[in-house]
Amino acid sequence: MTTVEMPLKHVRHSYREGEEVTALSTVDVWLPATNTDGSSPEGIWVVFIHGGAWRDPLIDSTSFKLTIDILSQKTPSQSNPPIAGYASLNYRLSPYPSHPTSPSTRGAAEPHSTPSTWMTCGATLAFQLPETMEGGEKLPLPLGMLGSEGIYDIPSLVERNKHPFYREFVVSAFGPSEATWAAASPRHAATGSKLWEKTGVLIISHSDDDEYVEKAQSTDMLEHIKATKKDGQGQ
Repeated sequence: MTTVEMPLKHVRHSYREGEEVTALSTVDVWLPATNTDGSSPEGIWVVFIHGGAWRDPLIDSTSFKLTIDILSQKTPSQSNPPIAGYASLNYRLSPYPSHPTSPSTRGAAEPHSTPSTWMTCGATLAFQLPETMEGGEKLPLPLGMLGSEGIYDIPSLVERNKHPFYREFVVSAFGPSEATWAAASPRHAATGSKLWEKTGVLIISHSDDDEYVEKAQSTDMLEHIKATKKDGQGQ
């Protein structure tokens, strides 16, 4: 079957201003020829949040590029809803002084490019999103959310994985309090306030070959979703 790669326009925006701006307060956007200024109301936006244990400077928003290259290919007979654009977020990282090539002691390391991710705290961030922001503004409701190789229960991650590496990066991101770890864990969050609870389609995926995050993170979160979503939503 013949496929054609659709050309995309790439732009990078900062989503913070003034003293809050860092090298990582950016979002990369890829736009098709049908929506070069991003204003078209037609089509679907695909938003990606990368992983990297909240601290890896070699994993950033550009790790989505390989997936975009695949998704932007289409066949002549393809009739799927059009893609209005792709967005991939960078965000402030926790300190990583022992990194072999890009050590950092402050949570604002410069980003680098890499085509892959190995630990998806991005799923944690996505499932932490509240339905309503502190100022009362409601977030747009996505058509679906997909968490891949996600960390949904931080205390269990540290308990199940005895290598000091796990406790090290969790403490670096959240501090030493296990109560804080639980509060940041989507599986332990109070029900009724999170964006995922109102989302139409939820997909939790996990590879049997994942060497870093145990599959129980995903199976436990899926059970939590099923218990929370009385209509049986979640795959």
